[in-house]
Amino acid sequence: MFRAEITKRRGAFVLNAAIEMPEACRVLGIVGPSGGGKTTLLDCIAGVDRPDAGHVQIHGDVWFDADAGTIKSLRNRRVGYVFQDGALFDHLSVRENLAYGMRGGVDKARVEGMALDLGIAALLDRSPKTASGGERRRIAIGRALLSDPQLLLLDEPLTGLDTVTAGRVLVYLRRLLMQTGVPALFVSHSPSDLMHICDRVVGIANGQVVHSGDATSVLSVADCTGARELSELRSIIEARHVSTEDSARSDTFEAANGVKIVALGRTASLDLTRSCAISIFARDVVLASHRPRGVSARNVYAGRVHRIERTESLAVVEVDIGIRLFSEVGYESLREMSLVEGADVFAFFKASAVQRLL
Repeated sequence: MFRAEITKRRGAFVLNAAIEMPEACRVLGIVGPSGGGKTTLLDCIAGVDRPDAGHVQIHGDVWFDADAGTIKSLRNRRVGYVFQDGALFDHLSVRENLAYGMRGGVDKARVEGMALDLGIAALLDRSPKTASGGERRRIAIGRALLSDPQLLLLDEPLTGLDTVTAGRVLVYLRRLLMQTGVPALFVSHSPSDLMHICDRVVGIANGQVVHSGDATSVLSVADCTGARELSELRSIIEARHVSTEDSARSDTFEAANGVKIVALGRTASLDLTRSCAISIFARDVVLASHRPRGVSARNVYAGRVHRIERTESLAVVEVDIGIRLFSEVGYESLREMSLVEGADVFAFFKASAVQRLL
Protein backbone atom coordinates (compact mmCIF):
# COMPACT_ATOMS: atom_id res chain seq x y z
CA MET A 1 0.00 0.00 0.00
CA PHE A 2 1.37 3.41 -1.02
CA ARG A 3 0.02 6.68 0.36
CA ALA A 4 1.09 10.27 -0.13
CA GLU A 5 -0.42 13.52 1.08
CA ILE A 6 1.56 16.48 -0.19
CA THR A 7 1.31 20.21 0.37
CA LYS A 8 3.87 22.27 -1.54
CA ARG A 9 3.85 26.02 -2.22
CA ARG A 10 5.66 27.59 -5.16
CA GLY A 11 4.87 31.28 -5.34
CA ALA A 12 1.14 31.65 -5.95
CA PHE A 13 0.78 27.95 -6.85
CA VAL A 14 -0.15 25.48 -4.12
CA LEU A 15 -0.13 21.70 -4.55
CA ASN A 16 -2.44 20.07 -2.03
CA ALA A 17 -3.03 16.49 -3.17
CA ALA A 18 -3.59 13.12 -1.54
CA ILE A 19 -3.21 9.87 -3.50
CA GLU A 20 -3.04 6.19 -2.60
CA MET A 21 -2.44 2.87 -4.32
CA PRO A 22 -4.21 -0.15 -2.84
CA GLU A 23 -2.37 -3.48 -3.00
CA ALA A 24 -4.38 -4.56 -6.05
CA CYS A 25 -3.27 -1.50 -8.03
CA ARG A 26 -0.16 -2.18 -10.09
CA VAL A 27 0.05 1.12 -11.98
CA LEU A 28 -1.56 4.41 -10.95
CA GLY A 29 -1.95 6.92 -13.77
CA ILE A 30 -1.66 10.64 -13.13
CA VAL A 31 -3.23 12.96 -15.67
CA GLY A 32 -4.10 16.62 -15.94
CA PRO A 33 -3.24 19.89 -17.66
CA SER A 34 0.32 21.18 -17.84
CA GLY A 35 1.23 23.19 -14.78
CA GLY A 36 -1.32 21.36 -12.64
CA GLY A 37 1.25 19.90 -10.24
CA LYS A 38 1.97 16.40 -11.58
CA THR A 39 5.77 16.69 -11.72
CA THR A 40 5.87 18.58 -8.41
CA LEU A 41 3.96 15.68 -6.84
CA LEU A 42 6.46 13.14 -8.20
CA ASP A 43 9.45 15.23 -7.09
CA CYS A 44 8.07 15.43 -3.55
CA ILE A 45 7.41 11.67 -3.44
CA ALA A 46 10.92 10.90 -4.72
CA GLY A 47 12.67 13.28 -2.32
CA VAL A 48 13.94 15.55 -5.10
CA ASP A 49 11.86 18.31 -3.51
CA ARG A 50 10.66 18.69 0.09
CA PRO A 51 6.95 19.20 0.83
CA ASP A 52 5.84 21.94 3.19
CA ALA A 53 3.48 19.51 4.91
CA GLY A 54 2.12 15.99 4.63
CA HIS A 55 3.48 12.45 4.58
CA VAL A 56 4.71 9.75 2.17
CA GLN A 57 4.83 6.04 3.00
CA ILE A 58 4.92 2.68 1.23
CA HIS A 59 4.27 -0.71 2.88
CA GLY A 60 4.61 0.93 6.29
CA ASP A 61 8.01 2.44 5.43
CA VAL A 62 7.72 6.19 6.15
CA TRP A 63 9.71 8.34 3.70
CA PHE A 64 8.40 11.68 4.85
CA ASP A 65 6.29 12.89 7.75
CA ALA A 66 6.25 16.62 8.40
CA ASP A 67 4.63 16.29 11.84
CA ALA A 68 7.10 13.65 13.07
CA GLY A 69 10.09 15.31 11.40
CA THR A 70 10.89 12.21 9.32
CA ILE A 71 12.75 12.97 6.10
CA LYS A 72 14.42 10.15 4.17
CA SER A 73 16.84 11.18 1.45
CA LEU A 74 16.30 10.25 -2.21
CA ARG A 75 19.12 7.71 -1.89
CA ASN A 76 17.31 5.90 0.94
CA ARG A 77 13.82 5.92 -0.58
CA ARG A 78 14.46 3.20 -3.15
CA VAL A 79 12.70 5.08 -5.91
CA GLY A 80 13.23 4.47 -9.61
CA TYR A 81 12.65 7.76 -11.43
CA VAL A 82 12.36 7.86 -15.24
CA PHE A 83 12.33 11.35 -16.74
CA GLN A 84 11.15 12.49 -20.16
CA ASP A 85 14.69 12.66 -21.55
CA GLY A 86 15.89 9.38 -19.96
CA ALA A 87 18.92 11.13 -18.33
CA LEU A 88 21.41 8.47 -19.48
CA PHE A 89 25.20 8.59 -18.99
CA ASP A 90 26.57 8.82 -22.53
CA HIS A 91 30.16 8.23 -21.38
CA LEU A 92 29.13 4.75 -20.13
CA SER A 93 28.04 1.75 -22.20
CA VAL A 94 24.44 0.60 -22.24
CA ARG A 95 25.49 -2.31 -20.01
CA GLU A 96 27.05 0.10 -17.50
CA ASN A 97 23.99 2.36 -17.61
CA LEU A 98 21.71 -0.58 -16.82
CA ALA A 99 23.96 -1.69 -13.95
CA TYR A 100 24.27 1.80 -12.49
CA GLY A 101 22.57 1.91 -9.10
CA MET A 102 22.24 -1.86 -8.64
CA ARG A 103 22.25 -2.69 -4.95
CA GLY A 104 24.79 -5.18 -3.66
CA GLY A 105 27.03 -5.00 -6.73
CA VAL A 106 26.57 -5.69 -10.43
CA ASP A 107 24.66 -8.84 -11.35
CA LYS A 108 25.66 -9.60 -14.95
CA ALA A 109 22.90 -12.15 -15.47
CA ARG A 110 20.20 -9.72 -14.32
CA VAL A 111 21.55 -6.96 -16.56
CA GLU A 112 21.60 -9.24 -19.59
CA GLY A 113 18.16 -10.64 -18.75
CA MET A 114 16.72 -7.12 -18.50
CA ALA A 115 18.29 -6.16 -21.82
CA LEU A 116 16.74 -9.25 -23.43
CA ASP A 117 13.31 -8.45 -21.95
CA LEU A 118 13.57 -4.88 -23.28
CA GLY A 119 14.78 -5.88 -26.73
CA ILE A 120 18.09 -4.02 -26.39
CA ALA A 121 20.52 -6.93 -25.92
CA ALA A 122 22.38 -6.00 -29.12
CA LEU A 123 23.21 -2.58 -27.64
CA LEU A 124 24.83 -3.73 -24.40
CA ASP A 125 28.42 -2.89 -25.31
CA ARG A 126 27.63 0.26 -27.28
CA SER A 127 27.25 3.85 -26.14
CA PRO A 128 23.66 4.99 -25.54
CA LYS A 129 24.48 7.86 -27.94
CA THR A 130 24.09 5.33 -30.77
CA ALA A 131 20.62 4.24 -29.57
CA SER A 132 17.33 5.52 -30.97
CA GLY A 133 14.91 7.58 -28.88
CA GLY A 134 12.79 4.55 -28.07
CA GLU A 135 15.83 2.47 -27.16
CA ARG A 136 17.09 5.21 -24.83
CA ARG A 137 13.75 5.22 -22.99
CA ARG A 138 13.91 1.44 -22.61
CA ILE A 139 17.46 1.70 -21.24
CA ALA A 140 16.27 4.27 -18.68
CA ILE A 141 13.36 2.06 -17.64
CA GLY A 142 15.63 -0.97 -17.31
CA ARG A 143 18.16 0.98 -15.22
CA ALA A 144 15.39 2.16 -12.88
CA LEU A 145 13.98 -1.36 -12.42
CA LEU A 146 17.42 -2.91 -11.83
CA SER A 147 17.92 -0.58 -8.85
CA ASP A 148 15.30 -2.71 -7.02
CA PRO A 149 12.92 0.16 -6.33
CA GLN A 150 9.96 -0.05 -4.01
CA LEU A 151 8.22 2.40 -6.34
CA LEU A 152 8.76 3.42 -9.98
CA LEU A 153 7.99 7.00 -11.02
CA LEU A 154 7.48 7.65 -14.74
CA ASP A 155 7.15 11.29 -15.73
CA GLU A 156 5.80 11.29 -19.31
CA PRO A 157 8.43 8.74 -20.45
CA LEU A 158 6.96 8.49 -23.97
CA THR A 159 6.94 12.21 -24.78
CA GLY A 160 8.60 13.08 -28.08
CA LEU A 161 8.48 9.55 -29.49
CA ASP A 162 6.59 8.68 -32.67
CA THR A 163 3.44 6.61 -32.17
CA VAL A 164 4.96 3.26 -33.17
CA THR A 165 8.02 3.71 -30.94
CA ALA A 166 5.91 5.00 -28.05
CA GLY A 167 3.61 2.01 -28.40
CA ARG A 168 6.53 -0.41 -28.34
CA VAL A 169 8.05 1.17 -25.23
CA LEU A 170 4.63 1.12 -23.55
CA VAL A 171 4.11 -2.58 -24.24
CA TYR A 172 7.62 -3.44 -23.00
CA LEU A 173 6.97 -1.38 -19.87
CA ARG A 174 3.61 -3.01 -19.16
CA ARG A 175 5.06 -6.50 -19.47
CA LEU A 176 8.02 -5.68 -17.23
CA LEU A 177 5.80 -4.20 -14.53
CA MET A 178 3.60 -7.29 -14.61
CA GLN A 179 6.69 -9.49 -14.45
CA THR A 180 8.47 -7.65 -11.62
CA GLY A 181 5.43 -6.56 -9.60
CA VAL A 182 6.98 -3.14 -8.92
CA PRO A 183 4.21 -0.56 -8.34
CA ALA A 184 4.43 2.53 -10.54
CA LEU A 185 3.08 6.05 -10.94
CA PHE A 186 2.69 6.87 -14.64
CA VAL A 187 2.24 10.49 -15.77
CA SER A 188 0.85 10.95 -19.28
CA HIS A 189 -1.48 13.05 -21.41
CA SER A 190 -2.37 10.10 -23.64
CA PRO A 191 -5.69 8.40 -22.79
CA SER A 192 -4.69 5.43 -24.98
CA ASP A 193 -1.50 4.85 -23.00
CA LEU A 194 -3.16 5.39 -19.63
CA MET A 195 -5.98 2.95 -20.34
CA HIS A 196 -3.56 0.31 -21.62
CA ILE A 197 -1.14 0.30 -18.70
CA CYS A 198 -2.98 1.70 -15.65
CA ASP A 199 -5.34 0.06 -13.18
CA ARG A 200 -6.47 3.35 -11.66
CA VAL A 201 -6.16 7.01 -12.63
CA VAL A 202 -5.96 10.23 -10.62
CA GLY A 203 -6.69 13.57 -12.27
CA ILE A 204 -4.82 16.63 -10.95
CA ALA A 205 -5.60 20.22 -11.90
CA ASN A 206 -4.62 23.48 -10.20
CA GLY A 207 -2.82 21.50 -7.51
CA GLN A 208 -5.92 19.53 -6.51
CA VAL A 209 -7.16 15.96 -7.13
CA VAL A 210 -10.23 16.41 -9.32
CA HIS A 211 -11.16 12.77 -9.97
CA SER A 212 -9.98 9.28 -9.05
CA GLY A 213 -11.02 5.73 -9.87
CA ASP A 214 -10.77 2.76 -12.21
CA ALA A 215 -8.89 3.69 -15.40
CA THR A 216 -11.42 2.25 -17.82
CA SER A 217 -14.41 3.92 -16.19
CA VAL A 218 -13.35 7.36 -14.94
CA LEU A 219 -10.66 8.39 -17.44
CA SER A 220 -12.10 11.05 -19.70
CA VAL A 221 -10.64 11.46 -23.16
CA ALA A 222 -11.75 15.09 -23.11
CA ASP A 223 -10.07 15.79 -19.77
CA CYS A 224 -6.58 14.75 -20.85
CA THR A 225 -6.60 15.19 -24.60
CA GLY A 226 -5.30 18.13 -26.60
CA ALA A 227 -5.40 18.30 -30.40
CA ARG A 228 -2.21 16.24 -30.74
CA GLU A 229 -3.28 13.51 -28.32
CA LEU A 230 -6.72 13.29 -29.92
CA SER A 231 -5.16 12.77 -33.36
CA GLU A 232 -3.12 9.90 -31.89
CA LEU A 233 -5.97 8.22 -29.99
CA ARG A 234 -5.82 4.47 -30.58
CA SER A 235 -6.68 1.07 -29.21
CA ILE A 236 -3.60 -0.86 -28.06
CA ILE A 237 -4.28 -4.59 -28.08
CA GLU A 238 -2.26 -7.50 -26.69
CA ALA A 239 -2.61 -10.45 -29.06
CA ARG A 240 -0.86 -13.47 -30.55
CA HIS A 241 -0.07 -14.30 -34.14
CA VAL A 242 -2.11 -17.30 -35.27
CA SER A 243 -1.74 -17.58 -39.05
CA THR A 244 -0.28 -16.15 -42.23
CA GLU A 245 -2.04 -16.00 -45.58
CA ASP A 246 0.63 -15.90 -48.27
CA SER A 247 -1.71 -15.15 -51.18
CA ALA A 248 -3.18 -12.11 -49.42
CA ARG A 249 0.15 -11.14 -47.83
CA SER A 250 -1.57 -10.80 -44.48
CA ASP A 251 -1.34 -12.02 -40.89
CA THR A 252 -4.12 -12.92 -38.47
CA PHE A 253 -3.85 -12.12 -34.78
CA GLU A 254 -6.04 -13.32 -31.92
CA ALA A 255 -6.86 -10.95 -29.07
CA ALA A 256 -8.91 -11.46 -25.91
CA ASN A 257 -12.20 -13.36 -26.14
CA GLY A 258 -11.09 -14.97 -29.39
CA VAL A 259 -11.37 -11.76 -31.44
CA LYS A 260 -9.48 -12.25 -34.73
CA ILE A 261 -7.82 -9.26 -36.40
CA VAL A 262 -6.33 -9.31 -39.91
CA ALA A 263 -3.31 -7.14 -40.64
CA LEU A 264 -1.81 -6.39 -44.04
CA GLY A 265 1.86 -7.06 -44.63
CA ARG A 266 2.97 -10.64 -44.21
CA THR A 267 5.74 -11.15 -41.62
CA ALA A 268 7.41 -14.46 -42.41
CA SER A 269 9.73 -14.39 -39.38
CA LEU A 270 7.01 -14.16 -36.72
CA ASP A 271 7.31 -16.49 -33.77
CA LEU A 272 3.84 -18.05 -33.52
CA THR A 273 4.35 -18.98 -29.86
CA ARG A 274 5.12 -15.43 -28.74
CA SER A 275 2.57 -12.81 -27.74
CA CYS A 276 2.70 -9.49 -29.53
CA ALA A 277 0.84 -6.19 -29.62
CA ILE A 278 -1.01 -4.24 -32.28
CA SER A 279 -2.76 -0.89 -32.43
CA ILE A 280 -5.58 0.70 -34.42
CA PHE A 281 -6.12 4.46 -34.59
CA ALA A 282 -9.59 5.75 -33.70
CA ARG A 283 -9.66 7.71 -36.97
CA ASP A 284 -9.47 4.41 -38.90
CA VAL A 285 -12.43 2.72 -37.19
CA VAL A 286 -15.77 3.28 -38.97
CA LEU A 287 -19.16 2.61 -37.35
CA ALA A 288 -22.39 1.50 -39.06
CA SER A 289 -25.93 0.89 -37.85
CA HIS A 290 -26.20 -2.22 -40.06
CA ARG A 291 -23.67 -4.83 -41.16
CA PRO A 292 -21.73 -3.29 -44.05
CA ARG A 293 -21.71 -5.13 -47.38
CA GLY A 294 -19.41 -4.81 -50.33
CA VAL A 295 -16.65 -3.01 -48.40
CA SER A 296 -12.92 -3.60 -48.73
CA ALA A 297 -12.34 -3.74 -44.97
CA ARG A 298 -11.20 -7.20 -43.82
CA ASN A 299 -12.12 -6.57 -40.19
CA VAL A 300 -15.87 -6.27 -39.49
CA TYR A 301 -17.35 -6.83 -36.00
CA ALA A 302 -20.71 -6.62 -34.29
CA GLY A 303 -20.46 -4.65 -31.07
CA ARG A 304 -22.14 -2.37 -28.58
CA VAL A 305 -21.47 1.26 -27.73
CA HIS A 306 -19.85 1.31 -24.29
CA ARG A 307 -19.22 5.03 -23.93
CA ILE A 308 -19.53 8.27 -25.89
CA GLU A 309 -17.37 11.27 -25.04
CA ARG A 310 -17.74 14.68 -26.63
CA THR A 311 -14.69 16.79 -27.38
CA GLU A 312 -14.61 20.24 -28.90
CA SER A 313 -14.31 18.94 -32.47
CA LEU A 314 -15.86 15.45 -32.51
CA ALA A 315 -17.20 12.55 -30.48
CA VAL A 316 -15.09 9.61 -29.35
CA VAL A 317 -17.09 6.39 -29.29
CA GLU A 318 -15.79 3.38 -27.36
CA VAL A 319 -17.21 0.15 -28.77
CA ASP A 320 -17.11 -3.28 -27.10
CA ILE A 321 -16.53 -6.05 -29.67
CA GLY A 322 -15.09 -8.45 -27.10
CA ILE A 323 -12.22 -5.99 -26.84
CA ARG A 324 -12.56 -2.22 -26.66
CA LEU A 325 -12.13 -0.09 -29.80
CA PHE A 326 -12.13 3.70 -30.11
CA SER A 327 -13.77 5.39 -33.08
CA GLU A 328 -13.86 9.06 -34.05
CA VAL A 329 -17.34 10.16 -35.12
CA GLY A 330 -18.43 13.59 -36.33
CA TYR A 331 -21.40 15.17 -34.59
CA GLU A 332 -23.55 15.10 -37.72
CA SER A 333 -22.94 11.34 -38.09
CA LEU A 334 -23.64 10.85 -34.39
CA ARG A 335 -27.05 12.46 -34.82
CA GLU A 336 -27.87 10.69 -38.09
CA MET A 337 -27.06 7.28 -36.61
CA SER A 338 -28.81 8.11 -33.31
CA LEU A 339 -25.80 6.66 -31.49
CA VAL A 340 -26.28 6.32 -27.75
CA GLU A 341 -24.52 4.29 -25.07
CA GLY A 342 -25.77 0.69 -25.15
CA ALA A 343 -26.70 0.80 -28.86
CA ASP A 344 -25.77 -2.11 -31.15
CA VAL A 345 -23.36 -1.14 -33.93
CA PHE A 346 -20.91 -2.61 -36.41
CA ALA A 347 -17.28 -1.50 -36.31
CA PHE A 348 -14.95 -2.06 -39.24
CA PHE A 349 -11.48 -1.11 -40.44
CA LYS A 350 -9.02 -2.10 -43.16
CA ALA A 351 -6.25 -4.62 -42.62
CA SER A 352 -3.78 -1.87 -43.59
CA ALA A 353 -4.94 0.17 -40.57
CA VAL A 354 -3.57 -2.43 -38.13
CA GLN A 355 -0.17 -1.38 -36.81
CA ARG A 356 2.22 -4.03 -35.49
CA LEU A 357 4.01 -2.83 -32.35
CA LEU A 358 5.82 -6.03 -31.26
